[in-house]
Amino acid sequence: MLILGAAAAFAGWVIYSLVCIEPIRVTASSMRHQNGQVFVEGEVENSGPATGPIDIEVRYFDASGRQVGEERVVMEKLGEGGRQRFITPKRTLDGAQGFSIYLNRGRNPYGN
Repeated sequence: MLILGAAAAFAGWVIYSLVCIEPIRVTASSMRHQNGQVFVEGEVENSGPATGPIDIEVRYFDASGRQVGEERVVMEKLGEGGRQRFITPKRTLDGAQGFSIYLNRGRNPYGN
């Protein structure tokens, strides 16, 4: 029973850690088309302590999934519990139908 209880507690801790590991998350995002140009706007939320620069990397894709463009927006600071809107520069990209967002907070403590 003791081993089973310890295994269940460890499994619960692992699941909790995986769910709560990244305090910065995108809470809303959408791609807009305006006057022949495309851009992405959205909101980022910080559920952890204040953090330094955050790179928001947006990749644009055509209907077949091929990447047709990329943009980067830098947020200098996001306070504890803070929310902040972002918008990428408007670009002319033929065929942009979808996008993906990647949050980059710099190198980890191991240097990669």
